[in-house]
Amino acid sequence: MKAPAFKFHVKPEWANRPLHKLLPAAMPHLPKKDLQGILEGGGVFVNGNRIDKGTRLAKAGDDISVIIFDPQAVLKRYALAQDVILYYKDDILAVAKPAGIAVQRSNNPLAPNMEDLVTDLGRRLGLFRKATLCHRLDKETSGVLLLATNGARTHELMEAFHHQQVEKTYWAICHGVSSDKNWQTANLLSSINQRTGTARSVKNGGRSAITEFKLLAHDKDRAISLIECRPKTGRSHQIRIHLSEAGLPIVGDKRYGGVIQKAAITSDFHLLHAKTLTVTLQKRHLEFTAPLPPHFSCNLPIDAQQQG
Repeated sequence: MKAPAFKFHVKPEWANRPLHKLLPAAMPHLPKKDLQGILEGGGVFVNGNRIDKGTRLAKAGDDISVIIFDPQAVLKRYALAQDVILYYKDDILAVAKPAGIAVQRSNNPLAPNMEDLVTDLGRRLGLFRKATLCHRLDKETSGVLLLATNGARTHELMEAFHHQQVEKTYWAICHGVSSDKNWQTANLLSSINQRTGTARSVKNGGRSAITEFKLLAHDKDRAISLIECRPKTGRSHQIRIHLSEAGLPIVGDKRYGGVIQKAAITSDFHLLHAKTLTVTLQKRHLEFTAPLPPHFSCNLPIDAQQQG
């Protein structure tokens, strides 16, 4: 469902006004409180770019589009339960991300995102006022997501990711039965193609991507494998590409899965789960584990169903 939009052109006499003052002047038919909610909820675009800071000054000639929606209704519809919180202490927050929810805002303010939903959860519980992402997971990937609840901790955690002080372990259910028990893939990956939304391995000009794999279980009758994945670098779609190019595409992967003839299992979401995340901060060693979601555990090979 698409929300209606109110569009207008900034007149010279409106120039240099902050958005939180300009919007009520341009849209007197809407209450100021509603406009402030729309602005903070990511529903205001200036020249095609989303702006959520009311102090941003408008310029003469700016094209402004305001999506008319109720941010609270979006938060209420997709509200997270308290049990998604895996850990919260010293402004470090780990949550279990559900599959199918993006981690950050998109150009569609009606689409839920984890940053806003977790912030809403913290406010409802009286725990914190704002949660900020420290890394990303693909929309369909479930599992451990790390956030912080103040600026200093956000910077510290982002630096830990940048300096490879974080170890991540994923589980993937793949089409095909691996002939190897343990292996490593190391190659170069291109950047994401903006038209197709995919990347690929390249011989030159890409960025180094390294993933270690371990076969945990397989089911020959259904021709599937449960594979542990340990990325040593953090390239976009890295695990998905490495498994696809190894002939073991992740079940449900719409971009890298290819066409599987007579597939024994299918899934609305790709079956990739961020199972554990370990971070080292000033000699502190923190490990977080997210339980397997039902859509993942119900598809496990029989001999792996006691491992989740």
